[in-house]
Amino acid sequence: MRWMMRAYLLALVLLSILLLAHGAYGGLDKSGAKAVEISRDESDSALNYSYENIDAHAIQAPKDAEASLDSLAAYLTDPCKNDREKAWVIYRWTTDRITYDVQGYSTGSYGNLAPEEVLKERSSVCEGYVGLFQALAERSGLTSTEIRGYAKGSNYVAGFSLSEVNHAWNAVSINGSWYLIDPSWGSGRLEEDGRFNKSFDPHYFMTPPEELIYDHLPEEAQWQLLDKPISKREFEERVYVKPEYFKYGIKAISNQNAVIDGEGPICVALYAPDGIILSARLTKLGDRNAISSDSSVSSPSAIFDQREDDLYKAYALPPSPGAYLLKVFAKPGDSPGDYHWAMEYRLNISKGSDGKSYPMTYGVFSRRSVRLYAPMEGCLRPGEVQMFKLSVPCAESVACVNGGQWTYLTEKDGLFGGEITPIEGDITVCAKFQGMEDYSGLLKYAVEK
Repeated sequence: MRWMMRAYLLALVLLSILLLAHGAYGGLDKSGAKAVEISRDESDSALNYSYENIDAHAIQAPKDAEASLDSLAAYLTDPCKNDREKAWVIYRWTTDRITYDVQGYSTGSYGNLAPEEVLKERSSVCEGYVGLFQALAERSGLTSTEIRGYAKGSNYVAGFSLSEVNHAWNAVSINGSWYLIDPSWGSGRLEEDGRFNKSFDPHYFMTPPEELIYDHLPEEAQWQLLDKPISKREFEERVYVKPEYFKYGIKAISNQNAVIDGEGPICVALYAPDGIILSARLTKLGDRNAISSDSSVSSPSAIFDQREDDLYKAYALPPSPGAYLLKVFAKPGDSPGDYHWAMEYRLNISKGSDGKSYPMTYGVFSRRSVRLYAPMEGCLRPGEVQMFKLSVPCAESVACVNGGQWTYLTEKDGLFGGEITPIEGDITVCAKFQGMEDYSGLLKYAVEK
């Protein structure tokens, strides 16, 4: 009896193994092949891997190596030590050598998208990039697949509904786990004016699924690579973000959805690490999501932003009812360069500002992490006493200049404050910082009847 029991248990084990092999991972896919397991290695972060040694090799590929897909794959992967490096060197070469076909995209005439033709022409739309990456990956011994789905691309506006599939990207298996790669978006950006800005972006190589899902939604939910896949509606409702949102460590706090309905003023709170400065811009949407040319909307008086404790807050005062875009830009505080577009909200405003406005801020206001408490109204009346109160880190003195008259504010408990009875004209609030000889402008108010 004992041997019969052992045989029975062994049979159960063998049966379980067979069931797992033939059914545990989704059965058959659309092509009839057995579906692969969709998984990823949480501990294997692309951010902590250096590709410095193989970068130059990819960029310096000679013409004879680029003569065919076979020769190119052999050249690119020659110095690679593992599958991760193989995937990177193919991504790096593709994003460097292939340019987005703007004309084909705008006319819908994409030409021949075969990998051999894309290699020859060096220009294509997303499907051409994907097919070329796929062909090189297969010749390099990588397991890879093509993914189709919805993407929030160059013409996308926050809160917009995507009616049809409009993009393609890749997934590659490395050490038994799947990773997401978008070679066309990694090669640059299609700007709003229709130009292609070729600029390498490492964000779209092995992008964490919880980040890529903000702008890429696969047709097949399994390729989201998320523990809890989201719906198309949830995808469209999510706040619209750019790679800089993740690069600079920004997090939406007050509003997770892309659309905000209400009356002005609207306040959006974000987390941004120390050393990262943000700036907001407000524009009005016209028919068919066109940007309005109304200068009153983009006026500095319609928007006010500042750090408040650990949060960055953007206040918007749309002048009239309608749809608006609140765009947030970011950059490191120690960088002399331009701000980079990081995220966007859509504001559906039912009631305008009734003539109210915010004070205008100068660049020093943000760079020095100044915080204004009062007055928040940008247009003051002459003859009416105004109480000024603000925090200006590292300032030796702060003054309000109105009609040539300087009124110095008193510092108490880390705040500068004082009263001023303004005359018509402007009030400029300025500060002298430690180690500086001159005063720098912080804020400007209009004083008028």
